[in-house]
Amino acid sequence: MNYSVTVYINPNCGPCKELKKWLNEKEISFTEKDIVNDEKAYEEFKEANQIFTPFTVIQKEGKKHNIVGGHKKRIEKILFSGSLFKWG
Repeated sequence: MNYSVTVYINPNCGPCKELKKWLNEKEISFTEKDIVNDEKAYEEFKEANQIFTPFTVIQKEGKKHNIVGGHKKRIEKILFSGSLFKWG
């Protein structure tokens, strides 16, 4: 499957921790960007006009999907739509 997932987080954010744990449990590779301790990540976050974390950006099949919050079902739908993979 060809995709990229970037998650902008605040290290003190409970939903961010939950989302990262879930992504790891599901073995979904992602890039974590800490908006508190990484100025470049903060600038990217602001350029996307975001104010809440977690903020997830999924690039798949030439489309960019922005997800505010820890919406696991939405992430699943984007990543696995059109695939034969089924969540157990």
